Amino acid sequence: MPAQSRQLQALRRDPASKVIARAWRSLTGGGRGRDAERRTLLACSGGADSSALVLALAAHAQSPSALMVAHVVHDMRTRREALAERDRVRTLAAQAGLEFVESAVKVRAAKGNTEGVARDRRYAALAGMATQARCSFVATGHQGDDLVETMLMRLVRGTGVRGLVGIHESRPLTPGVTLIRPLLGITRADAERLCDLAAWSPNHDPTNLDTSRLRARVRHDVLPVLRDVSPALHERLLETSRLMASVAEVLDAQVSMQTEGGQAAGVGV
Repeated sequence: MPAQSRQLQALRRDPASKVIARAWRSLTGGGRGRDAERRTLLACSGGADSSALVLALAAHAQSPSALMVAHVVHDMRTRREALAERDRVRTLAAQAGLEFVESAVKVRAAKGNTEGVARDRRYAALAGMATQARCSFVATGHQGDDLVETMLMRLVRGTGVRGLVGIHESRPLTPGVTLIRPLLGITRADAERLCDLAAWSPNHDPTNLDTSRLRARVRHDVLPVLRDVSPALHERLLETSRLMASVAEVLDAQVSMQTEGGQAAGVGV
């Protein structure tokens, strides 16, 4: 059996890969639709998480034409480094048998919080590519460890119900495009294992090792201790996140009803 066929079978059998595929279908209409109707732009930086997203869905999708790999080139690194990352993602797309598209954004000279500006411009570029490609969904590689880290960071800084949602499984990106996150049910270790099964070496972001940044500090110094205390930490916080999302929806509905009631009362005065 050719190596590529063995890798594909291994990916299809892996439990984390199956979790990703189920989540993708659930977030793109559930069991009612066919895969061909779930046109999804897969945002890929080339890191382990987004590479696992591409590999898992390419292995499970019944219609490869429903998937397209997208990469956003930015100027946060040297031009040579940025283009090398892009080329790696293009190679991954070709290996997975998927179409590749790219866009570019400028961030370095922007005013304000650089990470926030980069995120906003990246999402705008992804939405633009999705619209042009007639994709109703943009999928990103945020996984369960990202969710846990975000919740812990917000607790450290102080937060309420909405902060404890952590990372939404889906949200509108533009009126015609929905952002989805099919990897929240798996961990970073799962994503790395999927890359290993496909014999794929993902890109590595050196800033992830900089523990002067809060997220990296939580990732390297805090999470290992918490996981030692509670091996089921990821599953429990994922359930908490979903519960808080439901609570936030109820609160929003109550506020809306009160606002509408106040406006109606004002009209009668």
